[in-house]
Amino acid sequence: MRDQLDIARAKRTRAFTLTQIKSLFKQLISGLSGLHAHGIIHRNLKPMHLLLDYSHGPDRITLKISDFALVRTSSFPTKDFTPDQVTLWYRPPEILMGERKYTTSVDLWSAGCILAELFHGMALFRDKSEIGILFKIFKAVGSPDAALWKRLSSLPNYNSIVFPDWPVGNLSGVFNEKCYQEMTSSGCMDLLLNLLSNDPTNRLPAKLSLRHYFFKPSSSSSASPLQTAALLSAIPENPLVGYHNVMRQEEAICGLAMMKDKNISHVKFHHREILVDWLIEIVDVFELSDRTGHLAMAYLDRYYMNRQVDVKKLQLIGATCLLIASKCEDIQFIGTKDLAFCGDNTYKIRDIVEMERKILTSLEFEISIPTTYDFMSAQIDFVDDLGSDEVVKSMAGFLSEIALQGQTHISFEPSLVATGVTSLALILCDKHPFPIKLQHISGYGFLDLKDVIEQLWQESLRLQTYTNIEFLSKRWKKKEHNWVGGWEFHTIQWDWDEQVTKIILIEQEVTAKGSLT
Repeated sequence: MRDQLDIARAKRTRAFTLTQIKSLFKQLISGLSGLHAHGIIHRNLKPMHLLLDYSHGPDRITLKISDFALVRTSSFPTKDFTPDQVTLWYRPPEILMGERKYTTSVDLWSAGCILAELFHGMALFRDKSEIGILFKIFKAVGSPDAALWKRLSSLPNYNSIVFPDWPVGNLSGVFNEKCYQEMTSSGCMDLLLNLLSNDPTNRLPAKLSLRHYFFKPSSSSSASPLQTAALLSAIPENPLVGYHNVMRQEEAICGLAMMKDKNISHVKFHHREILVDWLIEIVDVFELSDRTGHLAMAYLDRYYMNRQVDVKKLQLIGATCLLIASKCEDIQFIGTKDLAFCGDNTYKIRDIVEMERKILTSLEFEISIPTTYDFMSAQIDFVDDLGSDEVVKSMAGFLSEIALQGQTHISFEPSLVATGVTSLALILCDKHPFPIKLQHISGYGFLDLKDVIEQLWQESLRLQTYTNIEFLSKRWKKKEHNWVGGWEFHTIQWDWDEQVTKIILIEQEVTAKGSLT
């Protein structure tokens, strides 16, 4: 069935009543809220990708979001994304200005454009060029202010374009008078302006948008600036905390917190160490995402939960888990032919395909699993100064892969391992071992980390003396990784009790300064 929005655009007429618009847009925002809670960015929202089901009548139209071909996880640290994925008419100003580290807020802008189109009957910002779209946007909502939009001046296209100084607008010149009055009286215009903020950090998140008075019954949807102000004040300072909390919930649902109490693997540790070293080498050589290796081992451990191991098939199973993980994580995932070659053709392509079916069936196709890498990256990005401290980030990455090889990965839940990894990286880099923001986002106390840190440290020392493990240190002994793989751990002296004392003294100093002010 042809999309009603496309028909309306062709006729330049409106296709839906106010009640239908409220229902459809609430469904869209609900879908985005679920995606964003799991760190997923759609990246290409537009009417063409919204499927409408009329089977229950015109008053109960069902909306479904489709076309997830360009979906990416909002990973941490933030990845560089291609800036031209969102269709031009629905592309937010930060992407048009060259931003490559965008977040879920790009979907909020696109959703705002769709909301306007539901009323308007045609796309809100139409032009054939990026510069033309930018001029239309800023003319409608106001020119961006570098003093308020902190990242604006650092965007690639900032100095190459000079815009007129348009005042902050209310979109009154975009819609006809009747449409504008209806949008204003219903609360739609207030919601729309909070979605179409030039500064992506000021856009009303999907979860909070659902509480906007626009979605209330018509009799109670009169404009209330105070209600909107309350919603805006509820916008979290950093979405990483919410993302981390969702992963903790998924960790519990997936049973990851309980795996340490189960007989999850009959794989001998020296076999596991060799397998991880081999998989990480493939990740490195084929330039796969660092997360891919962690995800592959998460699949392998779940597959082997209470399952006897045929050591002869261990390499095949590991390679297949890497294939599944790469399909989930990498833009250009590794192929079965390459994996067969990496295994010296001890297994064939058809063996990988058959094993993929077995593993996915065993996992019940539950392949969205939070890993140590996910928790660790969110923590580092959240804690002040760590996101820009490349040595700490490299050391944490190195330690997280050491944890994959030994007992640490299967002895503790991923969130606890990640917090231990982050804290040990800070200790080795002579930083505060447990900043208050790390405690805040992780939900752990420093004393909770004692066992995981001490075990991880012993495995780190063992790595440098175990000759069967060759590639991991070599991988991190590079300039782009700040040479952390070459650190001689046996020469580094640190003591747990001294670290506890250090934290206490720092906290006392902070408290004393606070009392003086």
